[in-house]
Amino acid sequence: MTKYSKTFKQSIITRMMPPHSELVSTIARETGLSEGTLYNWKKKAKANGIPLPSGEQDSERWSTQDKFSVVMETFPLSEIELADYCRKKGLYVEQVEAWRDACMQANGGIAQQASAFQKSVREKDRELKKLNQELRRKEAALAETAALLVLRKKANAIWGGQRGRMISASDRGQAIELIKEAVTNGAREEKACEELGISRLTIQRWRSNRTPADDQRPPHAERPTPKNKLSEEERETIVQTVNQPAYKKVYRLVKSCRDLRMKAFI
Repeated sequence: MTKYSKTFKQSIITRMMPPHSELVSTIARETGLSEGTLYNWKKKAKANGIPLPSGEQDSERWSTQDKFSVVMETFPLSEIELADYCRKKGLYVEQVEAWRDACMQANGGIAQQASAFQKSVREKDRELKKLNQELRRKEAALAETAALLVLRKKANAIWGGQRGRMISASDRGQAIELIKEAVTNGAREEKACEELGISRLTIQRWRSNRTPADDQRPPHAERPTPKNKLSEEERETIVQTVNQPAYKKVYRLVKSCRDLRMKAFI
């Protein structure tokens, strides 16, 4: 492997630097060096901070990294030093100043872009929150509708659609369980009670176990006769006596007194 002196390498790199800015292919053809070797030397020179163009002769087509390196090198220079630097690099002072302004605007632009991006993210978060709220509301409404439909079908299957007439303890227990199931499936208790034709106060009273127990006697059981029950003869005698003309005035007088008493209470 051929070794080249630092002086030779520096001369080749100088040819690639402004104001010469010779192409790698031209130098390789003239010196007999491979383009890979020249590109390797050029890469190492850039790594050492030497600004080199990307291979184009037009200085406006320098890479962004090379332009930034030139801006950093010329930042502390005075006007005279900057002019001398530009002559050596084959650049114009106006070009370097334009690159410097572009760097400054890029930094400010990044801040503005970041602010705009954050604002956009916040707006999207708010929109997403609203969409999630609307989705939850619709899901809750759909779940309630489905639960009420199931409740209606079960109630019709048990009681045949006769709502509001559940009196026995077994019917009350079934109603409580159906309403509990509907609420678990997403329905509101008020809507479930309306579906069965009962109020929330009624279902709460049933749950409190304070309602009287059902009549445990058989439906056709014989009831004991009261001791003061009137016989048929006594009842007929009283009816005939009250309907006599002599007692009709008394009846009207009693009725008038009763009406006056009711008005006094009112």
